[in-house]
Amino acid sequence: MEADIRNQARNLVLNLLDTNTPTDEELREAVNDILPVLRRRHGADLDADELVRLLQAEFNIFQADAVSLDSSDGHLEWFGEQRESIEWRFWNRYVRYLQEEVRLPPLVLQRLDSTTQRILEKLEDPSRPGPWDRRGMVVGQVQSGKTGNYTGLICRAVDAGYRLVIVLAGMHNSLRSQTQLRLDEGFLGIDTQLRQIADADDGFTAAALGVGRLVGGHRLATASLTTSAEHGDFGIAKAKSAGIVPGDYPVLLVVKKNTTILNNLREWLLNVSGLGDPKRIREFPVFVIDDEADNASINTKAEDDDPAKVNRAIRALLWSFDRRAYIGYTATPFANIYIDPDVEHDGLGPDLFPRSFIEYLRAPSNYFGPARLFGTDPDESPLPLYREVDDSEAWLPDRHKNGHVPG
Repeated sequence: MEADIRNQARNLVLNLLDTNTPTDEELREAVNDILPVLRRRHGADLDADELVRLLQAEFNIFQADAVSLDSSDGHLEWFGEQRESIEWRFWNRYVRYLQEEVRLPPLVLQRLDSTTQRILEKLEDPSRPGPWDRRGMVVGQVQSGKTGNYTGLICRAVDAGYRLVIVLAGMHNSLRSQTQLRLDEGFLGIDTQLRQIADADDGFTAAALGVGRLVGGHRLATASLTTSAEHGDFGIAKAKSAGIVPGDYPVLLVVKKNTTILNNLREWLLNVSGLGDPKRIREFPVFVIDDEADNASINTKAEDDDPAKVNRAIRALLWSFDRRAYIGYTATPFANIYIDPDVEHDGLGPDLFPRSFIEYLRAPSNYFGPARLFGTDPDESPLPLYREVDDSEAWLPDRHKNGHVPG
């Protein structure tokens, strides 16, 4: 109970402050303003000094700006003119969730805001007539917030008008399920094991999850053709029974990098939305996020050979759309940057080289990785995070005679 009240106090203070870099005096003033409110509401008597110290620790966590390389070939600027007219419903809901429930430090949240906006700007206007093709890559440290970044980017992309989002989530059921759950919480707002369409009817409340549980939050229409169950991946029979048609409202799919699943997904999409001969999807664009893009997505075959099966399936899926955006997320981009940018195959289009942009995300200052643990400067002492045990020498010397009895 006390932890809940302390979290309420934190959120009230953040709402009072009009800056992400408050002085100690501004923090203390805001804390003193909200304490009487909590006392009347809960009868709680929080320690003002302790609350100030907790908030100071949060505001001391920062994240440097991302570094990027980009190309404007084939790209039409669009975001600057439309930014003010876009209703950021999904994005604002996600920001509130990160602030109130995840308790993301304010300066890190501010950096997420600017980074996702900049990446979205490098994609194409979803309403622009086709054909067009944008392919990029986002690089970040292991466990440093890449999933949170592309969840935010999905929210922004849907607000901007993208209606079909496909996330390629690894090779195994466990990782796919975990990724789906994160997107259930941050984007859909529903537990997809209970319900696959989020709307405003009475059945929503029982399945609400993450952003869907925010007090006073908006119920935004979305759907998912996959679930967070261990075997909740895409299937044609399940898709037909769900009655969900891509393009009407935002639809999410979180699928494994599995040749059969990717080919079935492509076949189903062409059957329900394809036009012409050969069939292509022209009415709406696709936005594909490739998580761990260096794993399984790379074409490991020789240039003159048929592409590797998963690489072929991903490219065929993209090539089924006149308008397509693809972003690979990875911590190890070395294989991706050596993809031949000039290779094309009939019916598959170009390979997955990030020709449009590469964005490098800096880790937040509280990120605990190998550089923090072991250091990068040989003249600096490593952090005292382990203790060398050397009391065994007397009991069992490193050099001892055959037949030595420890003791």
